[in-house]
Amino acid sequence: MFTEKTIVAWEDEEMEVLAEDFVSLFTEAAGFTPKLKKGKKGDVRIVKDENLQEEGYVLEVTPDKIWIKAAGNKGAFYALQTLRQLLPAAIESNAYHEGVEWSVPVVSVTDEPRFGYRGLMVDVARRFVSKEHLLRIIDTMGMLKLNKLHLHLTDDNGWRLEIKRYPLLTTVGSKTVERPGQIFPERRNARQGEPLVDGGFYTQEDMKEIIAYAASRQIEVIPEIAMPGH
Repeated sequence: MFTEKTIVAWEDEEMEVLAEDFVSLFTEAAGFTPKLKKGKKGDVRIVKDENLQEEGYVLEVTPDKIWIKAAGNKGAFYALQTLRQLLPAAIESNAYHEGVEWSVPVVSVTDEPRFGYRGLMVDVARRFVSKEHLLRIIDTMGMLKLNKLHLHLTDDNGWRLEIKRYPLLTTVGSKTVERPGQIFPERRNARQGEPLVDGGFYTQEDMKEIIAYAASRQIEVIPEIAMPGH
């Protein structure tokens, strides 16, 4: 059972940030944050095992201790996502939940992916997705152990990436025209002189944040820039 006295211990430096992200889940939902400690003594131990496949892991939950074994960051991250999913659903809340027993069942999981490419394609060219919403999608991808985010950034419907040398790509190309009452296949692009509404785009700083956020969840961002004639 997780309490304010629970210690999450890690031995390998690169796994420290993963442990920090995991214990932070409890801060708002449970009203406490388990302790972090480098070393071999803890209620939850994250141990490096180079005999395991890069994205594989072993999760052992006993009545008094939790063991996580992984070859590196990727496997440890996925093990912590499985542990996260074993906790009460309230762990995903941003509000405090009183009276919840923050425990997980005794279980043994040995897991590794069947496919190296586990992706999601998000078409932000045709329908812009705000940075905040996209970060939430990345969170969910991480929970589901997806590892590739294919971002379709440009098409005839919109250009969504800031290029400072060519500002018209976003000052004009990121905007759209209202087509009330028409379903998507019936909508036509704006004609010259038609009033436009803001469609949105990502600044270069936005993209740096998105890429770093995805990387912390073991996700590679694959940008797609579609040109005339593809």
